[in-house]
Amino acid sequence: MSSKTIIWNGPMGVFEMASFENGTKSMMDAVVEATTNGVVTVIGGGDTATCCKKYGTEDKVRWATRVSARAAC
Repeated sequence: MSSKTIIWNGPMGVFEMASFENGTKSMMDAVVEATTNGVVTVIGGGDTATCCKKYGTEDKVRWATRVSARAAC
């Protein structure tokens, strides 16, 4: 991977349903791996932060928001 920064805002699909979460889970795994390799990773948006919590990766990325855009309005 040649990127030095990854900014992710929004899950890849309906991650709340097991049959549709593969894209989001794969993206999360890739972001965690990138973080381990020194890439700056930023996860933004309430739904994406919820993915972090669901997959137990909140402490495995560089930074994750805690407030959704809807809540900030």
